[in-house]
Amino acid sequence: MTVELNRSFFNNKADQWDNIVNHNPERIQYLLGKLCLIPGASVLDVGTGTGILLPFLLKLVGETGRITAIDVAEKMIEKAKAKFPHPNIQFIAGDVTDASFPPQSFDAIVCYSVFPHFINPWETLQSMNRYLKDGGLLLICHSESRETINQRHKELGRSLISHGLPPAEDLEALLTEVGFKVIDKKDNEYLYFVLGKK
Repeated sequence: MTVELNRSFFNNKADQWDNIVNHNPERIQYLLGKLCLIPGASVLDVGTGTGILLPFLLKLVGETGRITAIDVAEKMIEKAKAKFPHPNIQFIAGDVTDASFPPQSFDAIVCYSVFPHFINPWETLQSMNRYLKDGGLLLICHSESRETINQRHKELGRSLISHGLPPAEDLEALLTEVGFKVIDKKDNEYLYFVLGKK
């Protein structure tokens, strides 16, 4: 499997993305609250897309905080950059596993609506573990249920690589394997998240 198929899919959808995808602001706030971010925190937003999380993250990290937004689809990054031209946000078009962040660069990492698209989840989680500071938090989350996400990806067929969203217990086992301690999780009909601590 290659990242090129996903890059092409999301590049082709970038112009319409904000009109065709719905995100529940209350659920997003609830999910990001799990990170316990404080002013001045440094956050990596993996799979930022058109920047859905950026206004929420900016409020949480404040004027002294730093956000790095990365996505494999350069057209998604262009959209996000145009929407949120903030001096405290760095935008990167690329794969998080190929990024050259120094070890322990971030207080928190969030993967919102992106985990099923990781080509090699184990390798990606290892990379993110390396980028996190000791005691840092990794949040893998969706503002919809696992069943809704998996059904949507199934309907898209071969136009998009998705290995599906696993039950929270399975993701917990994978996170534990790469060195995280899972401190909270939820997998219900409204949303999905697994929170790991380095």
